[in-house]
Amino acid sequence: MKHGSEKFNCHQCNFVTNAQTYLLKHIKRIHGSEKFNCNQCHFVTEAKYFLLRHVKTNHGSEQFKCDKCNFVTNAQTYLLRHIKRNHGSEDFKCHQCNFVTKAQIYLLKHIKMKHGSEDFKCHQCNFVTKAQIYLLNHIKLKHGSQKFNCHQCSFSTKWKYSLLNHIKMKHGSEDFKCHQCNFVTKAQIYLLKHIKMKHGSEDFKCHQCNFVTKAQICLLNHIKLKHGSQKFNCHQCSFSTKWKYSLLNHIKMKHGSEKFNCHQCNFVTKAQIYLLKHIKRKHGSEKFNCHQCSFSTKWKGSLLPHINGHLGSTDFRCDQCNYASKQKNALLIHIQVKHGSNEFKCDKCNFVTNAQTYLLRHIKRNHGSEKFKCNQCHFVTEAKYFLLQHVKMNHRSEEFKCDKCNFVTNAQTYLLRHIKRNHGSEKFKCNQCHFVTKAKDCLLRHVKRNHGSEKLKCD
Repeated sequence: MKHGSEKFNCHQCNFVTNAQTYLLKHIKRIHGSEKFNCNQCHFVTEAKYFLLRHVKTNHGSEQFKCDKCNFVTNAQTYLLRHIKRNHGSEDFKCHQCNFVTKAQIYLLKHIKMKHGSEDFKCHQCNFVTKAQIYLLNHIKLKHGSQKFNCHQCSFSTKWKYSLLNHIKMKHGSEDFKCHQCNFVTKAQIYLLKHIKMKHGSEDFKCHQCNFVTKAQICLLNHIKLKHGSQKFNCHQCSFSTKWKYSLLNHIKMKHGSEKFNCHQCNFVTKAQIYLLKHIKRKHGSEKFNCHQCSFSTKWKGSLLPHINGHLGSTDFRCDQCNYASKQKNALLIHIQVKHGSNEFKCDKCNFVTNAQTYLLRHIKRNHGSEKFKCNQCHFVTEAKYFLLQHVKMNHRSEEFKCDKCNFVTNAQTYLLRHIKRNHGSEKFKCNQCHFVTKAKDCLLRHVKRNHGSEKLKCD
């Protein structure tokens, strides 16, 4: 695979490999005409293996339960992996630092990434990594000339799978429709997720409180956050969390010595992923556009929730009040803040909140020692977000103009909000008086100030 000189090319696309078996798998999965259908749902695949795995995971009658917690799965291998990772007695420790894990593969990855002697260097820039795959990805992204272009629009990418996904989502003729509501998508996996979350018959209940969900992973996260006693503490400061990955990220960001510099501006960060995000956001040319309005973003993850905003059937509703949102994450935050029983108090002032993220943000903004200064004026803040917002609003040359009036702004989000509030057709009415507005947040503020409760009615 690594040193073979013979190459096998796909005659239907640009796929190239050194192994004939991979070429055959590629042809069967991507260009094969044979379809394997699930006889219990709408799942379809061109690979028999994926069908067997789907049936076993989603329709298997046999369940494997963990006798130490509430974890349940249809696959025995998943149960064994769960027990080993969460309840295993054997710990794998790093002899060069304090890293501990219950999975040997994670220890090997840690040693290679943190203490490995071999460095993989890019010959075209200063990029250095201990993982060869990261070097190959870097070369392809930064210095590679090969591009995959869409023949139906201007979309271009250096990743073939991104092009295939783009063609399927943007130009695909096949729609997957939900038979129980108006939900429509071009990706089958999104339909299956929608059916499970919206119309699934199985509920996962917490035995320690009234929490109910249709997703087992949400139940496990709830139990860990609300009722779990295990905490991961930082040995260099007072930071504490119930998530191990949060502790590792905290140590790296707050106490780590390694820095990643942007070669196109003065941006510096301690996390490589933040550098890649920065380059994509600030210096990248690729954009994802909404075909129903003027919304444009460099992040696909931001486009999908926006598109859902055009579909009336994708509301996530609170079962304890009338709150509704197009984004699931917003609903979870609402439940935690409005109906959560936990309280997080600031030890430096009287600030109290039901969400730990709000407490951490409060401490950073109001009691943090780090200052962020604007290099174009005298503006100073303790929150990096406010500095970026200040620069964007006051020193950015790009302007966004409204095509229906004379409104001009430096921020695209403000333009979209202006169009929705002033030129949109949707109206929000108060069901306790005659107040009418085009902005949902204005209605919520009105109800809270004048009627003392949160009630909403959309026309």
